[in-house]
Order: sequence, then C-alpha cells, then structure tokens
Amino acid sequence: FLEMLQEQGCNITGFDPTYEGNNPRVKREYFGPDLGMSGDGLILRHVLEHIMDPVSFLHQLAEANGYRGLIYIEVPCFDWICRNRAWYDIFYEHVNYFRLSDFKRIFGRVVHAEHVFGGQYLAVIGDLSTLEQPKIDPNDRVDFPDDFMASIPKDAQNGETIVWGGASKGVIFSLLAQRAGFPVSAVIDINPAKQGKYLAATGLQVQSPEQALAGLPDGATIYVMNPNYLPEIREMSQNKYNYVGINHD
Repeated sequence: FLEMLQEQGCNITGFDPTYEGNNPRVKREYFGPDLGMSGDGLILRHVLEHIMDPVSFLHQLAEANGYRGLIYIEVPCFDWICRNRAWYDIFYEHVNYFRLSDFKRIFGRVVHAEHVFGGQYLAVIGDLSTLEQPKIDPNDRVDFPDDFMASIPKDAQNGETIVWGGASKGVIFSLLAQRAGFPVSAVIDINPAKQGKYLAATGLQVQSPEQALAGLPDGATIYVMNPNYLPEIREMSQNKYNYVGINHD
C-alpha cells in the first residue's frame, strides 16, 4: 500500500519494527515524538483491532504528530459481523471490535466515514486535534444476536468439504466446523508462503489450488472465506463445484 502511494507521488514514510523488505521509506521502528517527524496525515489500516488500549494508542500517535493532521483508520466492522452472524470473525488476534458510532465518540470531528470491501470494514478519517476520551452511551449498546453461532452445523456439511482461504478466518472456520462434527477435508490458498504449512489447531495442510483440486470430484463444496473473491475463484476452478461464500447474506 505504501509503495502504491509512492507511485502516485505521495511523500510517505512507513514504520514497522518487523519489516523485512528493502524499501528505504520504511523505518524499522515505532512512530514516536523522539523521531522529530510529523505528517499531514497518518494511515492506520488493520492495526487498531490488535491494540489492547486503542484510545491510548491513538493519543500516543497524536502526541507524536503534535496533535495535528488527520488519521485514516480501517478496521473490521462489528455491526457487519453481528448482522451476518460472522462467528469466524471473532478470534484471538483481534482484541477490539468497532462500530461507526464508537469513532464518533473517540473523535470530536469525523471528517469522513464509510463502509468498504462489501461492508466488512469501516474506513474513518478523524481529526487528531479532536481526540476525546469516549464515554459509554447507554442508548447505543451492542445488539448481539442470540443465534450468533447457530449457523455452524448448517455451514459445514459431511462429505468432501474444502476451505478456500488459509488465513485467520479459515483457521477459525475449520476449527469450529470440526468441533461441530463436520471436519473440513482440505484448505486452499493461492499464497505460496502458506502452501505446505499447517493450520493451527486442526493441523490441516494448506494446498495450492492445483494440488487440492486435482482429485476433487465435481460438485464438491468449497467454502470461500471471503466471498468478494468468488468470481475469481469460480474462474480459477472452472466453475465445477458448489461454492458457498461465508458471509450469510
């Protein structure tokens, strides 16, 4: 993403202590006040849901930037998770979940907000100078559905069952399906770095599309962890199977 912005002519610097690439614009350290750097805008994509105390973290970023400028935040949308009974989207890597109303309590001024990627994510631009300590609104409680987990037996059927997508959603789907008595047969991922590796908990080996589909009978069920990729997956697999997009629309 940083390199895409670079190609568009943006003056941008990235911060990541675990960065393994060779782009000189990415610094292997945290963004902080000691660096003597500030920007007109900060970008925080799919980070905040992993932070134990997100508001304190935002204040640290704001302080490092002189409490000026805007910040773009992208996170999973908890309303979408609840509405779609997306039980596979609540997992150990995410310690916080957000709704649009939460950001309106965190920032005194939200410049822009929208749902992106088929509604799965929230994209918010907040004014760092208006960061606030959010207060609980008793009229804005989470309406968590009672039948949130009810779809698990319906989603996983007996027979040759394949999961397409070996990331966190595939891990959770495979584990809970196994616990419900409907084990997954194989996992597909197009990422070569994942192929040959094994999923946590179930021990399922991640295979390439060519490897997994070679002996798969026509009409077998493939559970697509992100239905935004359904058209691409249908084309790659010659539309020979029964495809189930995991979003419960």
